[in-house]
Amino acid sequence: DRKGIEAWLVRHARYAVREAEHELRASGRIGDVIALDPLRRREALKAIARRLPLRGLAYFVYAYVVRGGILEGSRGLELSVRRAVYQEMIAIARRALLAERDEAR
Repeated sequence: DRKGIEAWLVRHARYAVREAEHELRASGRIGDVIALDPLRRREALKAIARRLPLRGLAYFVYAYVVRGGILEGSRGLELSVRRAVYQEMIAIARRALLAERDEAR
C-alpha cells in the first residue's frame, strides 16, 4: 500500500462506522441459516458473525486458515490481519453507536 498503514487505518475507521450503522439496520434472522434462498442464508450467517465474541480473532482464523491465507505467505498473513482488525473496528463502532443510542433514551 503506497500510502501506508496510517491512511489505511483512517480510511477503514470511516468505513467501519458506516458498516456498523448498516449492521444495526440489518434484518438478518439467525433462523434463516437453513433457508433455501442463498441471500437470506448469507444474511443469517452475517447476523451470527456479528454476535461472535472476539469477532476479529474469529475472522482471522476464517481468513487465514479456512480460506487459505496461510498458503499466500506473508501477504496472506498481512491481509488476514488487516481484515481481522477491520472486523474488530466494526465491532467497536457498533458498540459505540449502541451506547449513543442508549444515552439518547
